[in-house]
Amino acid sequence: MNDLTVAIWMLTFNHEEFLEHAVESVISQKTNFNFKIFLSEDFSKDGTRNVCIELAKKYPEKIDLFLSSKNLGIDSEDNIAIKTYNRCFESGAKYVAMLEGDDFWTDENKLQKQVDFLESNSSFGSSYHRCCIVDESGNILKSDKREYYKDHLGSDLVKGKGEMLTNTIMFRNQITLPYNFYSVENGDTYLWHLLGFVGDCKFQSEIKPAAYRLHGAGVWSTSNEERKVKAMCITYGLIHENLELKRRDTTYLIELVQRNSNAYLLNKLNKRQFKEYFYFLNYCRSVKFLSNFNFALNHVRFISSSILNRVKRI
Repeated sequence: MNDLTVAIWMLTFNHEEFLEHAVESVISQKTNFNFKIFLSEDFSKDGTRNVCIELAKKYPEKIDLFLSSKNLGIDSEDNIAIKTYNRCFESGAKYVAMLEGDDFWTDENKLQKQVDFLESNSSFGSSYHRCCIVDESGNILKSDKREYYKDHLGSDLVKGKGEMLTNTIMFRNQITLPYNFYSVENGDTYLWHLLGFVGDCKFQSEIKPAAYRLHGAGVWSTSNEERKVKAMCITYGLIHENLELKRRDTTYLIELVQRNSNAYLLNKLNKRQFKEYFYFLNYCRSVKFLSNFNFALNHVRFISSSILNRVKRI
């Protein structure tokens, strides 16, 4: 694989209905270089594994298939995401692109356009493009998943300010995953932080949107608010740790997490969900992202809103 230009990172779990569409959207790419899909199947409960095997037989030169003998998940040192990253990194490919097994690409020249840009612009470590949201049948629900798109400076990415989406990114194969990467549930956020050390990220408006599929089996899209806020705290906590080791500014990260965790906590107070409030309050304190000032401020807001609501009822 010495002549491999792009390695495509692809995870699949319970994607029986969607996987073939995802893989075919990669296979149909028109390029003047070699690319390969590093596909990992994480012991699905449906027929995804059989689909993987059939696709690997159909495209033996384009698919490098890993079949897990048990469900590895994404929350252990031996997790499926890191195994797939390492397979891509060790392949010798110059670039890595990403696509999960329930999403798909719509531009047959996506890979070529991104490689052409990165080959001509050495100060950029990565590039990305638009993404739309589709339903289970592939019908567009929302033309843009993000409200805005822009170039990102590497210095901003390092601080946790990346707004890219997994199925749109391509980056130079120049990073090493930190020891604590396996602790992160939303690994893409941590990855954007790492890419900031490689260079800037270009938004390529000329590439047609990738499709993010919204369906009942989606792990992240079906997560509740508490899980997402907790995952954010953990991720930014680890980025914070990494920045402190490198003696970088962490102000933005702290303010971002405090805003989100405070909003969640205040919502629980206003709904009088005290059990959930104190559980998450202790959690925020344990990861050192909630100051005493913000804790007191939440109570002041809660008491004020309670008094106001009582006055309105009178």
